[in-house]
Amino acid sequence: MSAERKKRAVINPVKTLNLLRKERNLPPATESNPLKITKKVIHQVAVEVWRKYPQSLTDPNYTLGEMTLDLVNQEITQKIDDLRRGVVVKQAALKDYFN
Repeated sequence: MSAERKKRAVINPVKTLNLLRKERNLPPATESNPLKITKKVIHQVAVEVWRKYPQSLTDPNYTLGEMTLDLVNQEITQKIDDLRRGVVVKQAALKDYFN
């Protein structure tokens, strides 16, 4: 079983920062805990995106096209990436998501 090992940083930047803060009689810096991306969060993002396409939720004869599916997939992926990075997007234009 050859599992790839995760490479570690040469130095621990948080430890270094806290040593410098200790020299100046400051309390240790705490790391922010980003939102954990769970299946529930991904599901909520997907529901939020699909609500932008009301015809897909109401029309009994709705046919899902490739372009619509690709747009939805791209938007879900972008929103999850934004959550991972901690970016808060209040209002975005389509050009911000699809370059």
